Order: sequence, then C-alpha cells, then structure tokens
Amino acid sequence: MAARTLLVTNDFPGRGGGTETFGSRLARRLAGSQGTGVVVYTVSAGTGGYDDHQEYPIERDRGPRLLPTRRTARRVTELMRGYACDRVLLAEAGLGLMAARVRAGADGEVVVATRGIGAYGAAARPMLRGIAAGADVLACPSEDARLQAVRTLPPETRVRLVRLAEGVDTDAFRPGLDSAPALSRHGLSGDGPVILCAARLVRHCGADSLVRAMTWLRVRFPGVRLLIAGEGPDLRRLRGLAEWAGVADSVVFTGPFTDAELPELCAAADVFALPCRADSDHRNGESATRLLEAASCGLPVVAGSSGTALDRVRHADTGYVVDGEDARGVARRLSLLLADPDTARAMGERGREWVLAEWTWQAMLARLDPVPIPD
Repeated sequence: MAARTLLVTNDFPGRGGGTETFGSRLARRLAGSQGTGVVVYTVSAGTGGYDDHQEYPIERDRGPRLLPTRRTARRVTELMRGYACDRVLLAEAGLGLMAARVRAGADGEVVVATRGIGAYGAAARPMLRGIAAGADVLACPSEDARLQAVRTLPPETRVRLVRLAEGVDTDAFRPGLDSAPALSRHGLSGDGPVILCAARLVRHCGADSLVRAMTWLRVRFPGVRLLIAGEGPDLRRLRGLAEWAGVADSVVFTGPFTDAELPELCAAADVFALPCRADSDHRNGESATRLLEAASCGLPVVAGSSGTALDRVRHADTGYVVDGEDARGVARRLSLLLADPDTARAMGERGREWVLAEWTWQAMLARLDPVPIPD
C-alpha cells in the first residue's frame, strides 16, 4: 500500500474557485498518479467548487484560518487515524506549534515546514526550538534557512533537517519554446536583447533596480528592452520611475500573467533578472521559484542576495548574485551577460541541468524519506 500524507495548510485554493498555490501544487505532487498519496486538511472553502475537481480527499475546517489550537491538533490526529496516514506535513511554521500534540495523539511521522518563521522576528529562534522538540523532520525553504536552524537548535536535538521548496515542472519550463507569441503580444521586434523580470510587483522584488539599471544598459545596448511581468502595489511607482529615468520607451509592463504564460515569456528573453532584497522567507518564496523556472528554460539568471532566493542560483555558474539595492552593480552583471551571448547560453544550459538534478518536485519530496512518495 502506498504511503499517505496528511497535508495541513492554510495556503490552499477554495474561495471563489481558487488559484494555484504552493499548497495545491504540493498536494498534487504528493497525491501521485492514483490520487491516493495525500489528504488535505485546510480552511473553509466558500462556494468555489474547487474540491469537486480534485482526485484526492480534501477536509475543510469550519473557520477561515487554521490555528495551532488543541481543537485543530485533535482534528489532525483524527484525520491521520481515519485515513491511515503515515505522515503529517504541517505546511507553515505557525502550525508547527502543535507538532508535539499531534505526535502524542497519532502514529506517524510529523514534518513541519518552517516557511514563514521569519515573520515572527525575535520570537523565531525560541519558536523554532519549541517546534523541533515536537517534530520528527523540519523542512526548510532554503539551504540558508536550514543552516540557520542548525545554528539555532541545541546539539542534542534529534529532529532531521531537510530542504523543501517548491519544485519546478521541467516539462512546462524547458528550452526551445517558440518566442514569437510573447514577442508579438508585447510589441517586441526581437532585434534587441530582452531582460525579463516576472514577479508580484512589491518593493522587495527589486524591479526598481532593474529600471534604474536601464539608464546604463541603454547606452551600451541601444535596442535592449526590460519586460516586467506581473502586478502588485509597486506597479504605479515603477511606471513613474521609468518615466522619471527617461527609459519608459525601453520598459514594457505586461500586466498579470498565468503560470501557463510564463514559459512563453521566458522564451522571449535572453536573461531573467529578479534582484530580490533581503526579506523574510515567506515573502520571497515565489520569487525564488521564478528564478528556478527561468533557469529550467535555459536562461541565465541574476538574483538578489536574499536568503530564500540566494540558493536558487550558483554565482558565476548559472548566473549572478547581486545586491538588489545597487542598481549600478545590477547593470554591470547584466552587461556581462548581454555582451557575451555564448557565456550566457552556457550558464543557462548549466542552470537547466542543475534544476533537473536538484529542483524537480520528485527531488524535493524525496528529501522527506524514509516515507516513500507514490508514483
């Protein structure tokens, strides 16, 4: 009989139909081809009908958010027993506060994802020690976060530390896709190099440093275009900055994009750049995933030196790590890639190989062994 995981998460579609989230992608991968590998316990659904289209069981709580209370822990243990789950994955740090209660009430391995722990500030270190005391495995979103956990936890701690991030669909994100649809849609001629930045447009994503970098890049590469894909609260400021800097005619704002459209956008680009600024891991998680998806498409990447995004690029091998506050430094690294297409192409090829080896969903979930993932 295949192993079964109870996934406990607040990050799941449902209201109004829902959109893809880390939680839903994780559930689909855990489910396996038969849909038997996962049960999801999450928040109330609203009226979207999302659950009716999923192949695995979804149990909804009556409230809008799961909290690490005695009632929630009791419900988790009931579901583990009722569905004969071999493992529970508490998918964010806050839920990990009930790890000890869950372990005391049910058989099976207790895994806690430490996503979001940075939001707790000074309380994060004692919180992590408390979570570790009740868990079998801590799943950290980056190697930096894993090493921080090693330094935080006492030597006698027996919890296993692994890295668990969102995996990449390397079939969807692959080199060689047709660039014409995206070039045509966004009015790009294809004559000059294209730098792509795709993310939720908030200050910490660093898109403003790319706009500033264009003032230097246009001098050396007159036909260069910066393609900024996404929406968010920083969009208006970015448009104003492009006008103020005199580069508005070289910056294209695409508006929102879907996961299905991102591979086409990557196909239209020569470089992917997301100079994220240091911020808490839960806010940079999506940006970090975008870096890997671009690398999977064979693009060299320029990434900011934030904790979660930092280990999604191998500096001077698959791209460059930059200070997201230093627009001139960002321009310098982009210039190196645009001036030497052969080196850029080689970096992109190595990035693709690296993603295939270490960043697929199967590679991510294999780190949770010894409980095997169903085929």
